[in-house]
Amino acid sequence: MNSAILATFSDVIGFLAQSFKLTAVFPAFIFALLNEWLILPHLPQRGLVVELVVLDLSGQLVIAAAFALLLGYTLAIVNISLIRLFEGYGWRETRYGRGLTELQEARRQMLMKRILSLENETSQKISELEKEFARYETGDPQREFLYQQRKGWEKKLTVERTLYEQQIRDYFPAVTPILPTALGNTIAAFEDSCGLVCFQH
Repeated sequence: MNSAILATFSDVIGFLAQSFKLTAVFPAFIFALLNEWLILPHLPQRGLVVELVVLDLSGQLVIAAAFALLLGYTLAIVNISLIRLFEGYGWRETRYGRGLTELQEARRQMLMKRILSLENETSQKISELEKEFARYETGDPQREFLYQQRKGWEKKLTVERTLYEQQIRDYFPAVTPILPTALGNTIAAFEDSCGLVCFQH
């Protein structure tokens, strides 16, 4: 009997949590209580509870509270849709969306061109240093100086190329098509990286 009652009570709580978005309202309710108990008593104006008692649960304050609650529920329900809107999924194929997508693709291509330019510049500098390097005998201070310069260029290539590649991985998706917004591409890049990691494991 008790187990049946507990099961029914659990079902009711689950239904309320699903229907009334308690996961969104409960943290706001706790925040409001803490604000009422810890902060508002130290301010010149009266607290929310006092205002509600004076107004006898009527007036503009109650209307504003009801509107805020309704808005909170609405935003909780359409949360995913709003995120996808700002990501650009719904309007990617529009003229404006295609223009922004081309702009995002140009940003990615610019980073890739920087990597290629850096590699070419480093290769050219190292080639010049090697020609100079062959002119000096072992133990010559100038030979050691040229060797250190070469190491410096190799380190610069490694560090800067890693930074550019990291930007491409973090801000542009590897699998998902390019989206028209930076927010969408960043989230898609994270989702792609998570998918690749999960697939590898």
